[in-house]
Amino acid sequence: MSKTNSVSGRALRSVCGILALCGFDACHLGFASEPFKLFGVAVYLDRDPPCATTGDNSVTVTVSPFKEQVYFGDIVSEFARKAAEARTNVVYAIKLISFVPNQGAVATATISTCLQLNLSPLDSLPPLDAKLADTARRAPDVSAYLFEERVPDPQLSVQTSSLLPKRFNDADAIARLRRIIFADDTYRSTSGVKIDSSCPFVPSIGFEFRDDNKSAWWLVSEMCGTAILVTREAHWPGPSIRNLKPQAVVAFRQLLDSSK
Repeated sequence: MSKTNSVSGRALRSVCGILALCGFDACHLGFASEPFKLFGVAVYLDRDPPCATTGDNSVTVTVSPFKEQVYFGDIVSEFARKAAEARTNVVYAIKLISFVPNQGAVATATISTCLQLNLSPLDSLPPLDAKLADTARRAPDVSAYLFEERVPDPQLSVQTSSLLPKRFNDADAIARLRRIIFADDTYRSTSGVKIDSSCPFVPSIGFEFRDDNKSAWWLVSEMCGTAILVTREAHWPGPSIRNLKPQAVVAFRQLLDSSK
């Protein structure tokens, strides 16, 4: 199948799913959608799950309560987050219940666990620290920084680095930052793509997620195309470094620049 046909097919499936949110069965049920993958969860636009499931549970979310419009991606992201918190791996049967400008959209979906689901070819990615990842998902305060010192040093940490604060308080930019960090297609699989030892990890961009006394730092090395989630005190060279796709590196820089 050509790349054009693949993109067109995904767009058509998305349109079918959006219509289904509003209660329209506009597409044949056998035309299964490809899932959106966030937070280690596969979000399907279909009414039925892609496999035999266990632990089915209906959840309701309210999205964008103070905005005049709601984005479909925000609904998908919120259901994925709910599923991840419940330690399930599939979301399906999404239905839009209501939407009132400045009051938000209310939607329901079913979350469950699909034991035979192959979520991603990126299973060899180093896992994110669970507590730090939870802080990054939930923290109400997010800040951005540039690293002024870019010298390779295995003993360096955020705490011992010279940082230049950048303006970063746009709610949409923060939401997109979280989506990029937890999306599977942000990363290159480490299977056959190893961390380049000739390019030591030196962060140029940092995002801090703060929730009371908890803090998590997402560090990006633009030079090496790698990233890591760490504490303020931790030395960043370590086994949890992930390879980024080139477009993801660009996306992190664009997020920083968009908040000027």
